[in-house]
Amino acid sequence: MPPATPLAESQLDTALAILLAPANGRQVAPRSAVRQFREHIQASGAAWEGLGVWDGGALRAALLALLPPGRTAVILVPPTTLSTIDADAQRNLTHAAVATLSARDLHFVQALIEPGDDDRRALLAHGGLAPLTTLAYLERIAVFPWTDPPPQHFTWFSYNSHTHAEFERVVAESYVDSLDCPELAGLRPIADVLAGHRAAGPFDPALWSLARVAGEPVGCLLLTRIARGEIIEIVYVGVVPAWRRRGVGAALIQRAIEQARTLRVRRVTVAADARNTPAQQLYERFAFSPIGRREVLWRRVATVDG
Repeated sequence: MPPATPLAESQLDTALAILLAPANGRQVAPRSAVRQFREHIQASGAAWEGLGVWDGGALRAALLALLPPGRTAVILVPPTTLSTIDADAQRNLTHAAVATLSARDLHFVQALIEPGDDDRRALLAHGGLAPLTTLAYLERIAVFPWTDPPPQHFTWFSYNSHTHAEFERVVAESYVDSLDCPELAGLRPIADVLAGHRAAGPFDPALWSLARVAGEPVGCLLLTRIARGEIIEIVYVGVVPAWRRRGVGAALIQRAIEQARTLRVRRVTVAADARNTPAQQLYERFAFSPIGRREVLWRRVATVDG
């Protein structure tokens, strides 16, 4: 089998068709899925690097690494159940590529797969990735059912150069005893955390809100618009420890729905750690319904200099 070579821009669509193929399937992803993922890459501003093994003009193995700001990597691999994929070549490529990424100035390498995607899970395990958690995805229509705006005693401040330090402080404090991926708490400098959140979609500082009560910062809400602006995604919700169980989380969700209505988007979505039962109960209280799950696998990288 020929050696792996870097993917060129002109080869990206061919690679994405197999990288986005359904779990354990034998069919490549449709063109619509490839187009949507391309749009996601462009909107996030993430750099990407890819490798492919070509044999007689056919792509026998491939891996794509997205490198968003914040010094992490997200990798995509195809299912080896595809008839065009050479399983041995794919395992070798995955192992070598993850090892190369692990020598980079990164905090961790991760991948998201569908539950039950045993083929990809085994392939990623061969590359050194282990299970982290499962993400539960929830969604609601922006305008229905009606949700009241947040209580008036909350005041809101958008992200800018003057509030940057306060956003950093609130996000850092909100990580203390968090039930959302606690394994990541303290792993990255807050500057990298915020950089990663900014890359979740087209960054609009007006959609980042800092909540204060009587002048005291109590929480933050980070939103972005995705799907060509038709959906508001709740990227992060954080409450400082001293203000938990005092209605701040509910106010942040009310704020998100209020902004979605103001922008006249169709839906509001969020992903939460499936282990975080209180968060899921809060979203369900505001009419969010489950729409899917993804398993997160990761490999921590120890070479980053902090």
